Amino acid sequence: MIKIHTFEEISEGMKEISSPEEKITLAISFMKDAISSEGKPRFRDFWRMKKSCFELFSLETNPIKRNFFWKEYSELLKEAHRLQEIFKEEIEFHADQIRLAIVGLEAEILNPEKLRSIPLSNFEKAHDLKELEQKARYFESLKGKVIALREEVLGLEIRIHLKNELLDLLKKIGDQVFPEYKKTVQELTKSFQDRVDHFFLKFSKEREKSELKRDIRMFQALLKEIHVSHDAYKKFREKFSQAWKLIEESEKENFEEREQIRSEDCLKKEALLNELKEIPDDSSFYDKIREVFRKAKAELRLKENFLAIQKEMQLIEDRYRERHLALEQKRKEVEEEKRALVAEKANVIIEELKTLSKKEGKASLEKMEEVYSEAAKVSEKSLDKSQSLLLLHLRLSLQQTILKKKKATGEEWKIFGNEIKFFLERLRKELKGCGLDIELAGVLSTLIEENKERLANI
Repeated sequence: MIKIHTFEEISEGMKEISSPEEKITLAISFMKDAISSEGKPRFRDFWRMKKSCFELFSLETNPIKRNFFWKEYSELLKEAHRLQEIFKEEIEFHADQIRLAIVGLEAEILNPEKLRSIPLSNFEKAHDLKELEQKARYFESLKGKVIALREEVLGLEIRIHLKNELLDLLKKIGDQVFPEYKKTVQELTKSFQDRVDHFFLKFSKEREKSELKRDIRMFQALLKEIHVSHDAYKKFREKFSQAWKLIEESEKENFEEREQIRSEDCLKKEALLNELKEIPDDSSFYDKIREVFRKAKAELRLKENFLAIQKEMQLIEDRYRERHLALEQKRKEVEEEKRALVAEKANVIIEELKTLSKKEGKASLEKMEEVYSEAAKVSEKSLDKSQSLLLLHLRLSLQQTILKKKKATGEEWKIFGNEIKFFLERLRKELKGCGLDIELAGVLSTLIEENKERLANI
């Protein structure tokens, strides 16, 4: 690294040199370094050495060398003036930029709407703190800008009244920003304190404190970002650390107890699972299932074991339901087959009744009574409505023929008439209830007319 000598060091060194030419050479070299050094030119050292050169040029020196030194000295003066003008323009431009920045800063203070756009990911569950935190961050950024601009102003080589003017403008802004930031931090600290107090009230009442670990993590994450006072930050951090430590100690103390509970709970669960396996596949099935459920709810302390029992119960119920659905389906199929056989038999009887009806009493009495008896038996079984009514109608026709052939008494004809009346009443009811079934209505109307005629002819 090149060492830069100060004016005082060079002046002291020149005292030890006797030759005027060597002194001038050293002075001109120093002046050249002062305006050609990296960064800001050292104009003060340059102009101080310029005064010293006047004295050196007045000393007796070689005329040729003196002219050479003077020419180099004059060129340096011109270069220094040119650089000073450029530097002055840069300083003035820099001062104007700072003035514009100050004006912009004043506008930001008057329009604080920007603070609402500051993103705060950890404050989604703390809306009461979010707006205050955005405000604190906004004014903190303004505070940083005021400090940075003040440092720039202090570093400017401008006239003192201009510098003071810029510093006064910054002071006015600072008088608004700094107290507002301090006030916001105080409000944030109080709001956060209220939240913390509420949490620790809950913490003191909660028996199972392990569930509060998540809340502590949330508070600790907030604490890393929130703008609270330094003393409050230390106090909050210590309180949450103590709460966390207390939870861990409590968890450690209860570990053996929890393991004992887990062991006992698992034994109870296995016993209940065995009970489920032994439930009989009969009408007591759902009563037994409900009994096991009540015992599980009363005896099991761990949620996972209770859920395991529920799952197994559901599987057993599903299997039971599937078996019984299959049995029910099979039963329905058997009943359908039986109904089909009955219907087929009824059709056979109906045909026989129609055949006997066509013979108009020419068949033997024994044959007619046999068919009548079979028809009566079939009528007692489940038949289609139309088939049942037709069968009854034909039975009555056959009964009438039998009574004629037997030369029935008046009492027997009276009983037969009552049967026709009952049948007519049934037909009329069926006709009223058949709705839009036109085909059935036609059949019923025909049967009604035929039986009315039959009743009239008795």
